[in-house]
Parts: sequence; structure tokens; C-alpha cells
Amino acid sequence: MLRESMAESRRVVGLLRDAPTPLLDNLGANLRSIAENFTERTGIHCNFVEEGSAHMLDEQWQQALLFALRECLTNAHRHGAAHTVTSVLIWSDQNVMLRVEDDGMG
Repeated sequence: MLRESMAESRRVVGLLRDAPTPLLDNLGANLRSIAENFTERTGIHCNFVEEGSAHMLDEQWQQALLFALRECLTNAHRHGAAHTVTSVLIWSDQNVMLRVEDDGMG
């Protein structure tokens, strides 16, 4: 049973990491897509909220935020035994912040 559970976790994590990111010019839409994909593949509910007014962000920073969300979701699934994950993209005048919280352990 443990082996099956670990194999399933690896499969879901692999799918999440390998899932293509839509080629949109909207970081929030890309992050929302990752969150929705995560919910579909794991059954763990992932809320995504975007606050503030979006502004231009270098592609390198966008990719870093996409990677960060994927890693946070992977950890919530693999290590946290979470039931719900909330991710918030917060835009301010010159900054952007991604906050991810879950109800899992740890």
C-alpha cells in the first residue's frame, strides 16, 4: 500500500512538473492554470487570487514565479498532506509577491 501511495505521489508530481505552461502574456492566468491543473490532478483544492494591478514583468521573473508555485504545490502534495492550498499573487507599484499557504502539516 505504501509503495502504491508513493508511486501515485511521484506520478502526480511528475505530471505537475511536466505540465506545459500556456503561452499567455498574463502571469496571473498562467499561475491560475497551474493551480487548476494541480486541483484536477491531485484532488487537492487550490485557490488562486490575484490582487493589485498587473504590470510588465521580465520573462525571467515570470518563469521564476511559475516554478515557485509548482514547487510549493508539489511540496504541499508530497510532504504536507494538504487538503487545500491558497496562492495569492500580489502586485504593488514596483513589486510582485507570490504567497502560498496550505492546511497541511509542517
